[in-house]
Amino acid sequence: MARRHAKGNGNDKAARRAARLPVSRALLIRGWLVLFWERALPAFWSLAGGIGSYAVLAWTGLLQSLPGWLHAILLALIVLATLWLLVRALTGMRWPRRQDVLRRLEQDSGLDHRPLSTFDDQLALAGSPAGASAYTLALWRRHRADVAVAAAGGLRLDLPRTDMAGRDPHALRILLLLALVVFGVTAGGERWQLLRAGLVPEFGGAPPVPVAFDLWITPPAYTGLPPRSLSRGVGGAASQQTGEGAGDADTAATGFKVPAGSVLLGRLGPADTAPALDLAGQQAPFQAMSDGASWRIEQKLDRSGTLKLTAGGRTLGSWQIDLIADLPPSVELVEPPVPTARQSIRVSYHAADDYGLASLKLRLSLAVPQPDLALPVEGLEGGVLTVPLPLAGNGPRDIRAISYPDLTAHPWAGLPVNATLVATDATDQSTETAPVRFTLPEREFHHPLARILAAFRRDLVEHGLSVRQVIANQLAGIAATPDLYGGDTGVFLGLRVAATGLMLAHGVEDVAPVARLLWQMALHLDEGGVASAADELRAAQEALRQALDDPNSTDAQISQLVNRLKQAVQNYVQALAEQAARNPASLQPPQSGAQVLTPEALQERLDRLGDLARTGARDAARQALAELQQMMENAQASQGQGSEQAGGQAGQIMQGLDKLARDQQGLLDETFRRAQGAPPAGGAAGQQGPGSMPGNQGQMAPGENGQGFSGPDMQDAARRAARQEELRNALSRILQGIGEMSGQIPDELGKAELGMRSAAGALQQGDDRAAADAQGKALDALRKGARQFMDQLASQAQGQGGQGAQGQTGGQGRPGQRGTDPFGRDDQVGEQMGSGSDVKVPSRSEVQRARDVLDELRRRAADRNRPPEELDYLQRLLRRF
Repeated sequence: MARRHAKGNGNDKAARRAARLPVSRALLIRGWLVLFWERALPAFWSLAGGIGSYAVLAWTGLLQSLPGWLHAILLALIVLATLWLLVRALTGMRWPRRQDVLRRLEQDSGLDHRPLSTFDDQLALAGSPAGASAYTLALWRRHRADVAVAAAGGLRLDLPRTDMAGRDPHALRILLLLALVVFGVTAGGERWQLLRAGLVPEFGGAPPVPVAFDLWITPPAYTGLPPRSLSRGVGGAASQQTGEGAGDADTAATGFKVPAGSVLLGRLGPADTAPALDLAGQQAPFQAMSDGASWRIEQKLDRSGTLKLTAGGRTLGSWQIDLIADLPPSVELVEPPVPTARQSIRVSYHAADDYGLASLKLRLSLAVPQPDLALPVEGLEGGVLTVPLPLAGNGPRDIRAISYPDLTAHPWAGLPVNATLVATDATDQSTETAPVRFTLPEREFHHPLARILAAFRRDLVEHGLSVRQVIANQLAGIAATPDLYGGDTGVFLGLRVAATGLMLAHGVEDVAPVARLLWQMALHLDEGGVASAADELRAAQEALRQALDDPNSTDAQISQLVNRLKQAVQNYVQALAEQAARNPASLQPPQSGAQVLTPEALQERLDRLGDLARTGARDAARQALAELQQMMENAQASQGQGSEQAGGQAGQIMQGLDKLARDQQGLLDETFRRAQGAPPAGGAAGQQGPGSMPGNQGQMAPGENGQGFSGPDMQDAARRAARQEELRNALSRILQGIGEMSGQIPDELGKAELGMRSAAGALQQGDDRAAADAQGKALDALRKGARQFMDQLASQAQGQGGQGAQGQTGGQGRPGQRGTDPFGRDDQVGEQMGSGSDVKVPSRSEVQRARDVLDELRRRAADRNRPPEELDYLQRLLRRF
């Protein structure tokens, strides 16, 4: 008894509020979209198919290949058909209504009797003058509420049903989609150009033959940048792409930014007439290739502007080219040049360039004018001395480094000079720093004859042939007096050769070798083999640096150069030791804050350098080499400590403690191997006495105190016990020296002596395990005691107001100051040492952690109570390390 109508009264509004439509707004929108898709797809399918067919014809080039009149007719038919299909689709499509959406929900949800339509119904009596009774209204609300409850939980919406299979039984839509994908991919970056070309018929002749071209812009080699590509073009179309791929939006918007001096390489064809390339009004012709239909061009880009490619009266493409000028390099002296302990010049610099540095030079000129030199000097031209500085790598763009040129042999040594740093890039653009004035370090000779020969050499350089006869006579007289040079045969022969060479000289080219010989003899007399060893060391460092910078150098070559450097360092240290033995009085005490140089510290650095080179870490190896070079330049030899009696005695004590620690470490290793069952060095393997436990060769059974050992085992134990007693006696003598010098013996050194005594007793009883434990404790106490002794020396120096003592002994209590360990080695190996590189070199703490791990492995491997599988694993780890 209800009827549908459009309007209702106030009672009907109350009824609607009592039971609203149980359909959400989102579900209604989804239902509308489903119905729209079902009706729009069939209506617009024909239109989409026509547009897709045109795209296929354009991408295949069929439209462009037709004669102009036929192309125009076909194009007109395509346009008319498209308009007709569009009008038919718009007029024939029924737009979904609310009632349609509700009906679709009822059908998909399986609701009978159209319950959702109830919410659009109204009471028949609601519009009468009498109106519906209260009972009727209540009954009507209850009915709508029941319908809402029944429909609320089961509403659903199925996917669209287009029935395309019935409308397209031959599946032509699949064929069209496949053609669009295939020909769209084939067209590549020319899709839109081909679509536009299909809309423009060509009249007045045969259809144009598609022209393909490749254009590449190659930056100068020094920039290190890759070539950039202008992609192929067909007909009047062209696209842009970079070397990394096509479709670069930034490039399309701002043009191609390329370095100045770039070269354009191109190839085009087929074309009957010569194409032309125009850059900002400047024409560049193509050259014909051997086939007669292809053309090529190679043109240097020297201006910015629009690059236009034309052929046969058609424009094939245009691009905006922006040339980027090469900026001059920047350079600065981080700090003024200063002399080092070896009288080299420490030059700290920072240089950078946008595409890479080609050279870096230190230019020196005299601050006070001097007369011109009579002999030619290497690197000196026009009153300017040029000293090349090394560059890490091949054309670095940014470098912070320290170099150490040695100019003590130059005639300007000891004179004030003005120094400028000059950086040059690959295009010969140069930048130089403001002049800095300093005095070149001069070698001071102590040997009387060495000073005389150095003066002769300076006179020859300054005056040349005018003084050769006088100097030759004096050299002959010196050669006849062997007491002046201690009867050294080499010096005698050198003096005779120099005198003869000056007498027979006819020009400055004959005098120059004599001047070099005099300098070498002066160095030999004053330093013995130290000077030649230092030159050999510098040459080895430079050869290794060049190999690390050269990407073509092999690992075998670098390893060979590392070995050469190790030998050069060994020769240098040996030369220092021989000089100290010959002339102890010439040794000078270390300067305040100077770094102590010991063979152990050098060996540690060299081992680290070799490890880095073997693992291929060239950047870290280059950093380690720079640290080694700075260490050699700034450090003083440990043999040089002690011009004063106390300083010399302290140095001897530290050397004794260093040797004692190394000997104790070797004896501990031997005892540890014996405790594990391995034969001692040089001993017989596989021998097992009656007192040994199964599986533990050389290790005594618990509680037997070594009784039952065979003869060789007892002899080995006695030998090691005697060796331990010798080390204890050596420590006792050192303790006596410490007591005489300072009156206070470090507690840890006393503990070390007690540990050695216990180790000797355990070895005499054949208890290798107890002996190894005592030796380990003694070694640890020995190292701690050495540090205590150095702290005592530092405290005494501070109490006397000697701030330099702390720098000499490590000075561990001062924040921000580099310290050394008891044996003079740097405590902060991994910190920067002035090379300016941020390459991470393993620090001493990292190395110590590795050693701690190794010690723990040894301790666990000596514990025979562990499972056999674990012991086997530990043994394999120990063999690995």
